[in-house]
Amino acid sequence: MKSEGNFEFRVPPEQGDDEAAEEKKFFDEIPDSDAVLVLAGGLEKRGDRVVLDIESKMRALGALELWEHGKIKKIVLAGGKGVRIEGPVPPISEVMKEYLMAHGAPEEDIIIETNSINTSSSLENVLPMLEGQGIKKFLLETNEYHMGRSEQLLKNVLAEQGIAFNESLSVTAEELLRNRSSHYEKLIRAYEFPESLKSASTAAIKKGLREFLRRSLIAIDPHDKVASFLARKFRN
Repeated sequence: MKSEGNFEFRVPPEQGDDEAAEEKKFFDEIPDSDAVLVLAGGLEKRGDRVVLDIESKMRALGALELWEHGKIKKIVLAGGKGVRIEGPVPPISEVMKEYLMAHGAPEEDIIIETNSINTSSSLENVLPMLEGQGIKKFLLETNEYHMGRSEQLLKNVLAEQGIAFNESLSVTAEELLRNRSSHYEKLIRAYEFPESLKSASTAAIKKGLREFLRRSLIAIDPHDKVASFLARKFRN
């Protein structure tokens, strides 16, 4: 079992019959797809190491659960350099790939996009990659707070290419982990409001305000460019 900080992320312990039945029901209802498109979170410094932040870990683990349950064939990771760490750091998607491979996902089943700087550019960059890989049907995965804006941005990008997006093909990391095992509940509770306010109140409030700002501006800023600029300023 692998341990990260105060949380044991892999592998969940054996379940009782009731929990196993609920897990099977949940994953059976998720449509089989060619791939899951995972929008990267961020990175953080831990001593001399650069590691995934809690959002990226949750999203990576959610994708891994989809792959292990046979719901998808490929894991597509979209995310370039984050803005939270100064200096030379690897693209977030590369660090997520290493994390997934360390937890059993084969390299040949992982596709990465490494040049984006925000959610909109992640989607703009990764869609041609999906097409090139012959991927026609995919699940969109991110955290719950980020999903509404991500779906709208994806619609905007797909509309420009004349492709429709089915909203049912999206799933949050919280849903995947919570329905996979109660083992993940401690992790999810620490991440979600209001628990996150107790450990890092300023950061949690700033994150909520940034997301509200970006979702509010998306109608007049369909590619999130102005909002991304303002959010970076607000983060600092």
